[in-house]
Amino acid sequence: MCDLRWCLRCDIPFHHGETCEERRASERLAAQGADSEDERDSENERVREEEREQQRLAAFDREAEEQRERDAADHRHEAELKSSKVTRVCPSCHIKIHKVDGCDHMTCKYRRSRTSFSTCQ
Repeated sequence: MCDLRWCLRCDIPFHHGETCEERRASERLAAQGADSEDERDSENERVREEEREQQRLAAFDREAEEQRERDAADHRHEAELKSSKVTRVCPSCHIKIHKVDGCDHMTCKYRRSRTSFSTCQ
């Protein structure tokens, strides 16, 4: 057994202490002849900063999505409350009745029973 370790994401020998992006950046610099340690550190820092920025943007997107979900839930709740004040179920035919205006007296058009809007459930 050779005891050699490979990075499964990059398919190259394992690069302990560096992310795959950092390793690729180091390889690009080495291929360009930039063997200086400072240049590699600078490139690695740039890659890390890009990753941090991506994480910040992802967190912002998650927060915005959560706010949209909360807003939608609030809107549904308000609609349900409004509907419950002006909508009742007819005790005879069990069809929803929507009251716009007028008195509470009504006659079911299906069963011809008389009832009051305020006594419906």
